[in-house]
Amino acid sequence: MGRVLFAWELGEGLGHVSRLLPVARELMQRGHECIFAVRDLGLAAMRLADQGFMVIQAPYAVLPQGRIPFSVGAYGDILGLVGFNDPTRLEALLRGWDQLLDMIRPDLVIGDYCPLLCLAISGAIPVIVLGDGFTLPPADQSTFDPLANRQPSLDEEELLAHVRAVQLRRGRPAPETLPGILRHAQPFIITLPELDSYAGRRAPGVGVGPLQPLPAPAEAPPACGWFAYLSLSHPSTPALLATLTQLDPTGSAYLRDASAQERTALARQGIRIHDTPQDLPAAIGAAGVLVHHGGLGTLEVGLAVGRPQLIVPRQLEQRINCGLIGGWGGAVSMAVNFTAKNVQDAFQRLKEPSFPQAAHEKAAELQRRGPFGSLPQIVRASEIHL
Repeated sequence: MGRVLFAWELGEGLGHVSRLLPVARELMQRGHECIFAVRDLGLAAMRLADQGFMVIQAPYAVLPQGRIPFSVGAYGDILGLVGFNDPTRLEALLRGWDQLLDMIRPDLVIGDYCPLLCLAISGAIPVIVLGDGFTLPPADQSTFDPLANRQPSLDEEELLAHVRAVQLRRGRPAPETLPGILRHAQPFIITLPELDSYAGRRAPGVGVGPLQPLPAPAEAPPACGWFAYLSLSHPSTPALLATLTQLDPTGSAYLRDASAQERTALARQGIRIHDTPQDLPAAIGAAGVLVHHGGLGTLEVGLAVGRPQLIVPRQLEQRINCGLIGGWGGAVSMAVNFTAKNVQDAFQRLKEPSFPQAAHEKAAELQRRGPFGSLPQIVRASEIHL
């Protein structure tokens, strides 16, 4: 039997570990040893605790605190934020991965949002990467495309020069292009194609769709006004929940990063707060409106269940997701620095008949296209190396 390292390197929230976990469970059941290296040990524990996996800290790419020093207009700018614009920092992170790989000695690496790890390995170990249109752009392009019609801030040739210099010092091969840092990994895009901005340019077999079958459309009418899955670290979350509760007190929320004391404080304001994660399809199906930040996993479940969505993006990836679904007529996205009046207007719009109808029609379309479920294909691809 083989040893597999599952790696979550960049990104926020539970989505990255949640995408890796079904593959790890299946491989563990088949007798393979599975080890997780994660960006956030505390957050990952919400999914991995009591699962029987060894969980260790991944090399941590520290993001700039406060104001970002430049605007992010392409994937190369994201790489710059996590170390590619500083050869000393880049080399330290790559050598951190070298040391972790030397300790674990995996037969296979399966990663999510892990460009540094892909560069560190550079073909020395088989790598499979799970991702989406934001975290995993094509490796066969000469440069990274601009994101959401923005302009890149950093010179990719300069970033590539840093990569080449560091790889030379490490005695490892260097890519010909900056996207080429991903060229040795086998990619699997595990989202709906309409949520992948590169869908028309992927090689055959890359876009395999969601790992698990999507839930069926909700049949019963909503039992409450709204359900919110949010982060309390977003500064507008308390005010947003207070406004939603004033508009419809039957709604409720789960805040993935709230402490018991913070949940209690919000409950004292009359906001219904769940202490534990909810069954997402059931919670969404029971609600008239889904409120969330625009993460792909939640967005896909909302589309499949067929409920209008009020999206409060926290960062660029989520704003791009809002743009991808904006033309379907079943969602409204909040702008930066929104007010209580903006929330009230958006919530009332989503109650208009056209929004539930559009959401229902999209859910019915997805049901006709299903069933989805790429997990067996990814497991088969993994076991080739084990």
